[in-house]
Amino acid sequence: MTVTEIVVDDVQSVANAVRRTAAADDPQPNAATELDRVLAWAVTTGAITDAEHKLLTAVFTPEPGQPGGHIAVAAARGVTSAAVRQRCSRATRSIRRAVLDAAGTAE
Repeated sequence: MTVTEIVVDDVQSVANAVRRTAAADDPQPNAATELDRVLAWAVTTGAITDAEHKLLTAVFTPEPGQPGGHIAVAAARGVTSAAVRQRCSRATRSIRRAVLDAAGTAE
């Protein structure tokens, strides 16, 4: 499993956990909406910063017509793709911990 697959899997796991523990306003949200909800919750709870929210959004759900993924985001920000992957990984781990804490579930 690649680092990207692990990060994506972590984000999906977090989104699923938040979906189970939070009331849904939209019964059929799309992936971008769901991720934005998870990330907004994570910022509100202090699990991640607004900058980390923007980074994860740029990597995983870019605006239409904008390139996404670690390589494109790294190039746009003038950093290495490894740095972007590491920042995403740290942010997703923080979100995961916050979800587990909120759900009262120990790792």
